[in-house]
Amino acid sequence: MQQRYVTNRHTLLLFALTSTGIIPLLLVLLAIYGKLPHKWIDLLVADAQHFALPLLIGGAVALLIIAWLGALIWVLIRYYRFTLTRTPDQLQIAKGLFQRNTITAPLNRVQAVRTKQNILRQWLHLQTVQVLLASKAAADDNDHDLVILPAIAQQQLYSTLHPFIDWVPGVVPQLEHLIVPQHARWLLSRNAVLVVTLPVVLLGWLVRPLGWLGLLLIPFAILQGQFAAHNTGGSLLTHQLLVLQTGHFWTRETFFVPREQIQSLQLNWSVWMVKRQLAHLTVNVRHGNHNQAIELRYISAKQAQNIYDWYQGQ
Repeated sequence: MQQRYVTNRHTLLLFALTSTGIIPLLLVLLAIYGKLPHKWIDLLVADAQHFALPLLIGGAVALLIIAWLGALIWVLIRYYRFTLTRTPDQLQIAKGLFQRNTITAPLNRVQAVRTKQNILRQWLHLQTVQVLLASKAAADDNDHDLVILPAIAQQQLYSTLHPFIDWVPGVVPQLEHLIVPQHARWLLSRNAVLVVTLPVVLLGWLVRPLGWLGLLLIPFAILQGQFAAHNTGGSLLTHQLLVLQTGHFWTRETFFVPREQIQSLQLNWSVWMVKRQLAHLTVNVRHGNHNQAIELRYISAKQAQNIYDWYQGQ
C-alpha cells in the first residue's frame, strides 16, 4: 500500500519563520556592502557620523528584517506543497513553487534517520526529519541529507514517520541510558569556554575597546555547554536499532541507526576520565561517500561499554 504525506501549511510557515537561513543571507548582504563603490561607503559613513547611534541601530534592524524576510520567502518557495510518498522500495519527494522538483531515494540506501530542532523550533515543538544516504540521490538536497519531513509537529512525528521507514519506532523513544552524568555536565561548558577564549582575547587586544564586547561570548559558551549536556542521550531500542541524541550549536539532533549500517564504533577516554567512569562514544555511519561521526561525550563508561559489547556481538 502506498503511503503519502503533504506538509501542513501552518506548520511550514512556523518552520520558515524560525529558519537559520537568515545567517547566510546576512553574510551575503555584508559581502554586497563590501563591494559597494568607495564613494558610496564614504557617504554612508559620513551620514552615520551625523545621525550616530539611531542610524546605526536602524540600519542594523533593517538589515536583519531584510535577511529574515529573504530567508522566510526562500523556505516557503523551496518547500511549497512538499509531498512525501513511499512505494514498496523507495521514497519520493516532490516540492517547489516555481519549479517542481522530484527526488527519489531507494530505501535500501538509507543508512540512518536524523531528526533536527534548533532551539527556536524546540520551543515551538517542531521537528525536521532527514535520511542519511549512501548514494547521490540527495546531491541537490544538502549533500546526502535528504529532507523527508521539513516541518512536523513533535507529537505527530513518530506516528507519521513510522509508515515510511518502518524500523523507526512509532512512539517517542526513551533516551535515559547514554546520558551525561550530573557530575560531568560542567565539562562540556568548560570545553566550550576554552574554544572561545582565544578568539575573545585576540579580538579584545586587536580591536580595543569595542573588541572586549566579545567577552559576552563566554556566557553563551557556558549555556551552549549545558545545552549539549542536557540534550545528550541514547539507548538501545531493539537488538538491531540504536538511537543517539546530541546537542551542537543550539540544535538537538536524534539519530536512528540500524546495527547493520554502523561502519564502526569507538570508545575513547583519558586517564582522568577512567577515574570518573566517563567515556566518549563515537558511532560511524556511511554518509554519501564519506563518514558521519555521531559522538556522545562524557557519558557513563559502563553504558558506553554495554553498547560496544552489543556491537561486537557479546
